[in-house]
Amino acid sequence: PEIRQYLEYHPDRSRTLLNEAGYAQGFEMTINVPVTYRDMKNSAELMAESLGKLGIKVKINVQEWNTFTATTRLGRYKGAAIYFTISNTDMKAGLLSIHSSTPISANFNRIKDPTLDSLLEEFERTLDLEKRKEVARRVQLRFVEQAYGVGIGVGLDPQVRQPWVKGMPPKFRSFIMGDYVMWGWLD
Repeated sequence: PEIRQYLEYHPDRSRTLLNEAGYAQGFEMTINVPVTYRDMKNSAELMAESLGKLGIKVKINVQEWNTFTATTRLGRYKGAAIYFTISNTDMKAGLLSIHSSTPISANFNRIKDPTLDSLLEEFERTLDLEKRKEVARRVQLRFVEQAYGVGIGVGLDPQVRQPWVKGMPPKFRSFIMGDYVMWGWLD
């Protein structure tokens, strides 16, 4: 429930927060997105539509991959950015590689938060599954409360399958591997 509240759509609460922050008339912002992945652009368009209903005017800045990596991915941008994590399924890989201030991190958001680093290190070292879930919850709360970024879980080119295609789970990669396809069959 603590985390879910940040994922639910509450336009009235959002308008109240905008008014309290002095933005009753809304504001303008930019969302940077690489042209390489169409689903990221689609996600930016959906966000722009939702934010527009609150009075926030969004400009989508679609960048060529080289420009995106030389600017936005290095944290040189204003506004918001949509980028992918290292892993769609592994919280450790995703969070450590993107949000930790350690030397191995891409740290797209240029975060320097010792508390978050400590939580990420605790997550990495915790082996007990229940304890790890609790640390993961604390990581998520810290991340959202500090408003470093909002993860929206966009798969890269997710594939929709007809009901008669069996044995192939949803694929969230922008490429097809032979060993992935060989497990499928038609029913």
